[in-house]
Amino acid sequence: MLVFFLTGYLFELSAQTNIYTADLDTVFVQISRQPSDVKTMPYSISIVDSNSLSRINNLTTIKDLFNSVPGMNVSNRFNPSQGDKIIIRGIGSRAQFGVRGIKILLDGIPLTFPDGQSQLNNLNPGGLEKIEILRGPNSTLYGNSSGGVIFITSNVLSSNGKIRISPEFNVGSFGFRKYSVGLSGKFLKGAVGINLFTVDYEGVREHSEAKFSGINFITAQHLLDDLKLNFVANYFNSPYLLNPGSLNKRDAGENPEKARDRIINSGSGKDVEQLQAGISLRYDLSSNSVFNTTFYGIHRSLLNAITTRVIDLERFSYGIRSTFSFASEFSLGDINLITGFDYEVQDDERIEFENEGITNSTSIKADEIFDNINYGEKILEQDEVVKSVGVFSQLEFLPSEKIKLIVGLRYDSFNFEAADNFLVNGNDSGERVMDKLSPIVGASYKFSERMILYGNLSTAFQTPTTNELSNKPDGAGGFNESIVPENIESFEIGFRGSLAAIGLNYDAVLYKMNIDDVLIPFQNDFEETFYRNSGKSTNNGLELSLSWSPFNAATAGISYTYQDMKFDEFLVERNNQSIQLGGNRVPGIPKHYFNFRFNSQLLYGLSAEMNFNAVSRIYANDLNGPAPGDSKPKEEFINDGYSVVSLIFIYSTNFGLGKANLKAGIENLFDKQYNGGVVPNAFGNNFFEPAAGRSFYLSLNFNIN
Repeated sequence: MLVFFLTGYLFELSAQTNIYTADLDTVFVQISRQPSDVKTMPYSISIVDSNSLSRINNLTTIKDLFNSVPGMNVSNRFNPSQGDKIIIRGIGSRAQFGVRGIKILLDGIPLTFPDGQSQLNNLNPGGLEKIEILRGPNSTLYGNSSGGVIFITSNVLSSNGKIRISPEFNVGSFGFRKYSVGLSGKFLKGAVGINLFTVDYEGVREHSEAKFSGINFITAQHLLDDLKLNFVANYFNSPYLLNPGSLNKRDAGENPEKARDRIINSGSGKDVEQLQAGISLRYDLSSNSVFNTTFYGIHRSLLNAITTRVIDLERFSYGIRSTFSFASEFSLGDINLITGFDYEVQDDERIEFENEGITNSTSIKADEIFDNINYGEKILEQDEVVKSVGVFSQLEFLPSEKIKLIVGLRYDSFNFEAADNFLVNGNDSGERVMDKLSPIVGASYKFSERMILYGNLSTAFQTPTTNELSNKPDGAGGFNESIVPENIESFEIGFRGSLAAIGLNYDAVLYKMNIDDVLIPFQNDFEETFYRNSGKSTNNGLELSLSWSPFNAATAGISYTYQDMKFDEFLVERNNQSIQLGGNRVPGIPKHYFNFRFNSQLLYGLSAEMNFNAVSRIYANDLNGPAPGDSKPKEEFINDGYSVVSLIFIYSTNFGLGKANLKAGIENLFDKQYNGGVVPNAFGNNFFEPAAGRSFYLSLNFNIN
């Protein structure tokens, strides 16, 4: 009914509203490690701007941030302990928690640790200004990332120099409560911003409660006319993020709110505290040469209870990222050169104990769980150190106004060291050294200001994380010697532009990725997760994005993703048989993903947006079905496709001190029962993570100047 109402309203509005003219204006992005005009870059890049971010409805997940981005699928696992799963072009599906294979930066400071794992606990979805996404491999600029790059800018400095206070109150289904306040304004020779937030969440399922809070601080200062400084600090604290685990197909369908007894009795979940800070300096050496450097450090304390173990981890990480860029004009054409290095260190102190469970677990409150876990014998104590060094250069050559050519090369070296401090079964100390040379070549051709053809050949790699290396199937200390990094060769060709007469922007990309040694998770009888390399796989894909603004008051958009990711060769042992899985689909990855969105200004400060998301079925294990001799039906190994609709209404009004915004939203409008996430190769066929039914959210925000 809403769609029909909006359509009718727009036809009426067209009689009094001028047609909106879309244009590929010059938009500069930072994701290329220097300001670059996005329309001529030979990469697949998407931008989620402040207008889109202001319409985010469900702040319990980051999924809504990326609905409109083709090639990118975010699974809301409804599990704060594990976090949402981000997949770009099939990369990232193996993550048991956090984000894998994708480099993520917040205000220029890496959220990705040197071993390639990202934690998004300290990311506040309601405090963001802009997100840039580079889809596909680009290890030349960023090193240890095979899926792409996400560059996030917070909004704490968006007050334009005025003092601004922004309190916000959010409530929603399943006991969701979030309170935040932002303060920003002019400070010394620049600006300063601070944002505080706290969240309580009862959760969609049993044993899924969460409580956390955070502080984000940033200041940008002009120390001299040609010297700028940014300082960023983030603090996150969560006394509990409980993990409800996954279910088999039958339980997920008949009782999706439940958590298995093994999960509850073990107190599965996390207690996390993290402090991160960084300083970035930009020095303009001349009108055409710039030096940038960033120093950062992170301390993370983690207590992680899983079904068989309790993991106590102290992590210290620090690094320096520096670039020098130079631009000049020559008779043969313009050149832009960027060169630099990254040096990063990650130092973990890991202790693991047997988890003997909780006595009377059903009577224990969420904030008392970790104090009531019975610790068994110590089974592991080791120091794990990762040191990485990367040096790179990339040259852009513009022989004419229509053509841009790029060529780049990077060398990375990683040293993983494990020092066994337990020494019960001998000395399991060990060292792994991994290095990689990553080239890229690309080009773009400007048919006109509104029509660009682009393409590139690139490579990427992804090392195993310390968690993946230290989880050895034999239970010993040290690092697993049998797993090696993933390696990717990628080709893509794309077409982007606009049709100004009808207000249409478009982007279409075809790509092919050849992947060697794909890392695939599997679980043992105790639901402990381990990893193995799968041989070779291929991902052929298509990404389409259309945005249509026929009037100033309305925008419609479509994004579609096709990704056909299959094993080329993968030999496994099942029930004393050797099985060749070549031709099977890589688990955890949907073949099709579709989003349609429509937003419109209605009357008297009221606007509305509808989002329709559809995801095709997903295979849950490497076999794409039961093992030989297993009589279970194939459907128990497949996550059914689903489609969901969400609505949000926003009312904005000015008052004496500033502006107020009231948001009311409905997620899963038609109360569809589906599974939001898949755990590939989970033991006991417990692959599925049920999603929430119909849910409601309400938000009130003030911008007081």
